Amino acid sequence: MSETMPADLLDGGIWRRATWERRTLAERVELWPRAQKAMGIQCPKLKFGSFYYPTLGIKLRGVRATEAIRSAELVCRVPRASLLSAFTIQNSSLSPMVREVGTRSAMASFLIRESTRNASFWMPYVKALLEAHPTDGIPQTWDPATSQERLNSLSNYSRKLAASSRAATESAWRRLVDVSFRRHAAALSEGGVCDAIVCSQEQLVQVYSRERFRSMVSVLHARQWSMPWYTPGQQILFSAPGADLLNHGTPGDVKNRFRASEHAFTMHAKRAIRKGEEVRKHYSYLMCCERYLNAYGFLPSGVPQCQTPPHMPRGPNPCGRRTAAAGAAEAPSPAARP
Repeated sequence: MSETMPADLLDGGIWRRATWERRTLAERVELWPRAQKAMGIQCPKLKFGSFYYPTLGIKLRGVRATEAIRSAELVCRVPRASLLSAFTIQNSSLSPMVREVGTRSAMASFLIRESTRNASFWMPYVKALLEAHPTDGIPQTWDPATSQERLNSLSNYSRKLAASSRAATESAWRRLVDVSFRRHAAALSEGGVCDAIVCSQEQLVQVYSRERFRSMVSVLHARQWSMPWYTPGQQILFSAPGADLLNHGTPGDVKNRFRASEHAFTMHAKRAIRKGEEVRKHYSYLMCCERYLNAYGFLPSGVPQCQTPPHMPRGPNPCGRRTAAAGAAEAPSPAARP
């Protein structure tokens, strides 16, 4: 990428919607390092790379080390102000929506608004990274009317998880339309979301459409962390822009932590990482395979099939297959797919 700053990035252009929407997805990705720096995010030795995954037979986008990284060295640091969390929503005009639709759904609504308004601090994150995250591998996005064959390839428990997630998202969207649109139309219209100061019901339905809402909820579900911040034992749900680009790997190359003394989320290397090597993180040690598929849209190897109630036949076992949505130990996150 050229060191010359594009003219439309000057004078706050990095935060404007027009800056991103006039570019292709590939061009947006190229701009992310500049946006990351502007957001105060430090990942000094990481850069996008392309990696061949033999179990999938394709090349995927990931993150590589541009220089050797020592064991215990800082890999990424995201300040609290750049973490999308419940606190972000509580400090915004959409705060009441947390009680109405839930935390993750309120976050999804917040990001839809921020990426639709004329300018926003969160514009680069949505336009460069979240909109590049494919959701096709996540079963809750599969419409039973058009994807029944795909659903039938899953175990009974996996189909149950997908149906439950889809129903929960649908319920949250209905509450958004029936309750939040009525109570918070002005807040949901902020920043030029539509051509009126306060959008009409029809305009809000168009902006916060069912499909857009479901997609954003699914992407957040696949990319978010939950860990203690300032109070031990109190789990906080959040997204860490830039740090969430790492693909899945076992046992993972980094250790995640929120450092209260620094007011920041950090990743430190668990081992020495060579220059040019892909840097990966382990997504979860607590999930069985159907839950992995439901959350992330892929299946790592070595993860057992979930235990199902005795009265529920298991059906097909997706855990032993290796397909484009199911990988091996190095299976990537859907976020890494082109």
